[in-house]
Amino acid sequence: MKHIMTVGLTAALIIMAACTPPSLQPFYLEKNLLLDPNVRGMWEDSNQKESIHFFPAGMTYEFTYAAESSAGARFQAALFEIKGVRYLDLYPLDRAAESNSLLELTYIPAHILFRIATDGNTLRLAMLEPYWLKEKLAGNRLSLQHTLLKNVPVLTGGTEQIQSFLARYGDDPDAFPDWSEWRRALSDIVPSKSLIPTL
Repeated sequence: MKHIMTVGLTAALIIMAACTPPSLQPFYLEKNLLLDPNVRGMWEDSNQKESIHFFPAGMTYEFTYAAESSAGARFQAALFEIKGVRYLDLYPLDRAAESNSLLELTYIPAHILFRIATDGNTLRLAMLEPYWLKEKLAGNRLSLQHTLLKNVPVLTGGTEQIQSFLARYGDDPDAFPDWSEWRRALSDIVPSKSLIPTL
């Protein structure tokens, strides 16, 4: 059963940074990329305190996140599809500000994965479940190159290998169980022609 989470992206980013399985290689190939006009624009959480914004940038998007309680962040967002399931690959465009140049050398950006679904003025995102993935890997049921970092799987294999995994398990409800829900910002909603008064 799918679960709907009403938490905003702040909580999602905290969870993601702590335990969501990252990949050193992209989750997508260029042949998988797609553009969807329904995705572009601004989306807000239920409290209208957090927002995400998709700006088209060639065959990908620039994805920005903003919240009242934290600094914003920018990502390259690649929308792609495998066997009818849509995903979002996020890759950081900004590096965290560090005063120590030696510390900066330890920063290794990584790709993170969501499933994505849109329905009119609603957008939903679900992250890859780390405990489900770890269990699969521990049982040797996946041929997926990885290493464990602080008990979190870090995918180290190539994109083709990762896509074979997604083709097999992408529609497994346990792989992406928790969904956050966003509503299109009122400023981005185009009124129906039937609601536009005629002169």
